[in-house]
Amino acid sequence: MSLRSTFGAGAGRPGPEPSALSSDAWYTLIYLAPARRQELHRARRRVWLAPLLRAGLGRPEAVGLLERLDAWKRACESRGRTPTLPEQVAWLAGRAGRPLPDDGIYAELDQVLLRSGVRPAPDAARVLRTLSDRGVRLAVVSNVTNESPTAARTVLDRAGLLPLFETVYLSSEHPWSKPRPEPFCQVAGFLGVSPRSMVHVGDLTYDLRGAHRAGAAAVLFTGYARWNRFLPGAPPASLRRRVPSASRWTEVLAQWPFAPSRGS
Repeated sequence: MSLRSTFGAGAGRPGPEPSALSSDAWYTLIYLAPARRQELHRARRRVWLAPLLRAGLGRPEAVGLLERLDAWKRACESRGRTPTLPEQVAWLAGRAGRPLPDDGIYAELDQVLLRSGVRPAPDAARVLRTLSDRGVRLAVVSNVTNESPTAARTVLDRAGLLPLFETVYLSSEHPWSKPRPEPFCQVAGFLGVSPRSMVHVGDLTYDLRGAHRAGAAAVLFTGYARWNRFLPGAPPASLRRRVPSASRWTEVLAQWPFAPSRGS
């Protein structure tokens, strides 16, 4: 299935042009190679372990508690709610039965991300600038769980992408996250467009379901699928076959269904 057929531009007939594009961040706009991602995961685990050990928990107990934290975060996200970092610390403290010395933990989590070597997806900036020049409004809709919103914006800025977007919806700043429709509806409202005239580009099931629930079209970004196939939320093959897909940003542009200009 192509994006053109989604917007009714098949059989040689131009379809309505989408007026806005929203994009996921991780593994759509930005990425880490597998080795770097593993290093980041280990560094984050060390940051989280430190306050638990300082609070007097043994290492096996602390590790088990962090595994439960990960499961709780996944469960919350599946229901469309991303816990903030302070909420995660509070959850740990409640399960540990003691206050946690959290001084510096948020800054440390941000720093390990900012040192990790995040890269922009090839051609993303060029394609987005091309769409913007043609009048398409641009937004980010991303679930943020492991870093602060400030760090997430800093990563996008360092990648040369942040200035391209009119608005950035980061789930930890709002009551709802993907796969709920509210993030997409809120972004559409900010941009002054209907969700039905939006296209969302993302790599996980939450991207597709959230966009569709809002009435937007969705494109599955598969450029890093070989790395993401074991992640929670990776789309099953049955879903991948039912939506347009693109392995590169240039393919998003190639499928974009532009209507003819007035007077042509």
